[in-house]
Amino acid sequence: MRAVVVFRENSEERREAESWKRDVERWGGVEIERVDPESEEGAGFVEAYHIVKYPTVLILKEDGEVVQEWQGELPLIDTVVYWVKM
Repeated sequence: MRAVVVFRENSEERREAESWKRDVERWGGVEIERVDPESEEGAGFVEAYHIVKYPTVLILKEDGEVVQEWQGELPLIDTVVYWVKM
């Protein structure tokens, strides 16, 4: 499974989301992909997964199916690690 965090580069949530991503990677040992919804690729990702709030965290299967989702909030590190390593 893979984890993805979606947040805008020029936004209020950027600092919190970057800090959260760094903490999950450091303390949880889980790599978090980052998507900027304002980029060309990110806009398609946001549309495909119907993301309307930021930050959003998705846990995805390798085929892209959503296993778990948090929109407008950042989950606890342990929760993300659990879902990614499941």
